[in-house]
Amino acid sequence: MSREKQISTVIRLVREHTNSPSIRHIRDYKMIETLAVRIVDEMHHPSGVWTKWWPHREELISAAAPTWIPVTDLRDALNDLSGPKLTLSDVAQRLKVVQEELSSWPDDDFRDACLDLYRRERQAGTEMIAMAGAILDYVEQAEAERRKALEQRWKAQKEADRLALEARFLSGPIAAGHPSMVQVRSGAAAMEEAIG
Repeated sequence: MSREKQISTVIRLVREHTNSPSIRHIRDYKMIETLAVRIVDEMHHPSGVWTKWWPHREELISAAAPTWIPVTDLRDALNDLSGPKLTLSDVAQRLKVVQEELSSWPDDDFRDACLDLYRRERQAGTEMIAMAGAILDYVEQAEAERRKALEQRWKAQKEADRLALEARFLSGPIAAGHPSMVQVRSGAAAMEEAIG
């Protein structure tokens, strides 16, 4: 829920509470407590079709979306957070939607390294959001190295192509006695003789 939507929701709930003609009602501790509960519920219970996905759960699954964290472990971590119990299907399907929304999927090239890093972090007792961050850091670094290696290969190939073209140009038609080059050569020689 956006900040503007949160503010408008709180304003709406406070207005509803203060619309009572009785000042006693507005000041009543139980009524204020009820208002507080309604505000908290509105802020933390998402509306729409994904009703089990409170903001703190959304934050975790969004961080985990481009990683190779096993879905069962992700479900367990999400269930440790407040909110209704999530099933494996809840997590797997929400993960797919988040990956599509963020256009961010795990890269197959980094799967083994990510899972290895995940296992080491888990053994060390790192919490899930930090593990997702560590894996994301690793993936960003590995992608940067991969891009750099591809760029270096591309530059090397471009230079090799340039050198091959230059070598072909220098040793090509003249050395082979190509008729058009022989004529140009003869023409150039004739011009030299005429000038000279």
